[in-house]
Amino acid sequence: MSEVIPTAERKEIAITNISPNDYNPQEMAKDKYKGLVSHIRAVGFQSPLVVRERIADDPESIKTEYVLVDGEHRLRAFMEVFADAKEIPCTVMKKADGKPFTRHEAIISTIAFNHQRGEENPIKMAAALKMALDGGMIMEDIEDLTGMKRNRIESFLDFDSLPDVDTAPPKFEGSDNEAGSPIKTKDPIIMSFAVYPEMRDGIEKAISKARAELPSETDIDEERGKCLEIICEAYTKTPEDNA
Repeated sequence: MSEVIPTAERKEIAITNISPNDYNPQEMAKDKYKGLVSHIRAVGFQSPLVVRERIADDPESIKTEYVLVDGEHRLRAFMEVFADAKEIPCTVMKKADGKPFTRHEAIISTIAFNHQRGEENPIKMAAALKMALDGGMIMEDIEDLTGMKRNRIESFLDFDSLPDVDTAPPKFEGSDNEAGSPIKTKDPIIMSFAVYPEMRDGIEKAISKARAELPSETDIDEERGKCLEIICEAYTKTPEDNA
């Protein structure tokens, strides 16, 4: 990997001079988009779009000088909030040698930007929401500014006890993991996967069956995770385990 770091130029670019890319794999639910619009309305436009210069390999449908790499939904929300705006803050990606990113490099960058946003830690999310509420924020404001539905907010707040959250700044030295962030072994993690509609019934039936094996004191928030653990353990047992 080259030791020369690619450049990033900040500038205001005419909205009419930016084309959306034709490959963005990310979609945003209506309530989440509504929250994005509300947040921009409340605090302004804080995260510039990421764009690249148009190149010869781009489709003929792209006529503008710049092409979006990251920020399709932010662009739409910006135009909704600032309907009269002619320009928008952008970061122009360029290689270390000053040349524009190729189309294929930009595709990977778009995927990377989407992937690097991370996942929610429910314990820390609950702590953050409680701090906001304790500080005087009302539930309706949280719904409006985040796009989260009330039942989702309340599901985070249902945790009865929260472990201490380490607020020390990350060391970036690879202490407990590659990012240098502390690992809490008892914190739950989120696992997501996609299934086809015809597979859902079988999965739900297996989860229902596994509920019979749960101890009576199982917390409702852990129930589905515990059921999946039971199913996976049963599936991965070898004949020797049952002997």
